[in-house]
Amino acid sequence: LQQALDTWNTTIDLTAGWNMFGYNCPNPIDITEGISNHTESIIIVKDNNGNLYMPEFSFNGIGDLTPGYGYQIKLTVAIEGFSLCDWYVNDIPEDNIVSLQEEVENLQSELDSLYSFGCMDSAACNYDINHIYNDYSCIYPEQGFDCNGNLVAEIGDFFKGGILFYIDSSNQHGLILSTQNITPLPNGCWSTNIDYSCQTILGSGLDNTLNIINLCQQSPIAASESLSYTGGGYTDWYLPSKDELSLAHENLLSIPDGNTLFNLIEESYWSSSRVGGNDCWTVNLITGYVFANSVNNSFPIRPIRSF
Repeated sequence: LQQALDTWNTTIDLTAGWNMFGYNCPNPIDITEGISNHTESIIIVKDNNGNLYMPEFSFNGIGDLTPGYGYQIKLTVAIEGFSLCDWYVNDIPEDNIVSLQEEVENLQSELDSLYSFGCMDSAACNYDINHIYNDYSCIYPEQGFDCNGNLVAEIGDFFKGGILFYIDSSNQHGLILSTQNITPLPNGCWSTNIDYSCQTILGSGLDNTLNIINLCQQSPIAASESLSYTGGGYTDWYLPSKDELSLAHENLLSIPDGNTLFNLIEESYWSSSRVGGNDCWTVNLITGYVFANSVNNSFPIRPIRSF
């Protein structure tokens, strides 16, 4: 709207004598009315067909000024700021101008949003198809989750530093098995009364591990090496309970070629679940075989972590 008004309000300076001007107003107007402000300075106006307007003799052979046409004009004196569209601009109802201006502002806002900078990667959470300039502000979901925080990782996926082998009923939390086999070590502290605090159930591995460390000063042992493990960039690993190891066997071996894919070896692994003062449960992650072994024996370790 403003550009249109500026175009219609164009002014030029005319010198005494012959000049040329163009009529760029949107509607025709009788030449007598259109240039009435300058009648006393005008000798003659001619159009491209040779028709004449001579105000001194009240002769109008041109009729209406036509939008887009040019005219010759001869003046007795110079005219500064010669303009022909004041009549049209001033005749636009004020309410219409306000309405048009509001519409222009709305359109400009839409254009600003279309041409604004933003994230251009459709895999990002803040992707907006309307942006056409990338400002590298993309925000991505945490690995294994969607943009709404829902878990999309599945059993057997390499996730959060290891191998996902259990997802709880909330679909937000679970257990991770380390990818590495830690060298065989004893479980430690033969004849030490640790069994009362070491459970077998799912979710008890961390407490078991901490109890073993608190009650057994021997080092290195399976529990201490599990706590010091930093695989995948995480430092919250621990020695799994018997049921946690059995669940890892059950869920991971259901995946084709899981033993090779997950680097499982044909050996029993220590759990943190004690059986009396001298034995602890071991679980073979390939066969699923569970057996109680003396804590003085050495078996490999696969720490786990929870999320």
